[in-house]
Amino acid sequence: MTPDQWIERYRGPGRQQTSTKADLFTPNASYRSSVFREPFLGRDAIRSYWQRGAGTQQQVAVRMGRPIITDDRVALFAHDGLCR
Repeated sequence: MTPDQWIERYRGPGRQQTSTKADLFTPNASYRSSVFREPFLGRDAIRSYWQRGAGTQQQVAVRMGRPIITDDRVALFAHDGLCR
């Protein structure tokens, strides 16, 4: 999967399907819900975080920065905000 495909799947409809979205991450991924919070480490921790609340949000607008891509890693800043 290319970084652009990953972004579209993350941003796409059905965000509340936490298992599907969590599967986009590698087993040892790091995910921060805020730059000021400790990261969720690993796919299972990410899935658990989304199941507790983030994955149940409705009408979410996702804005993403340009991905930083190296040989074996991709880093991406995403801002999820509720539509008003």
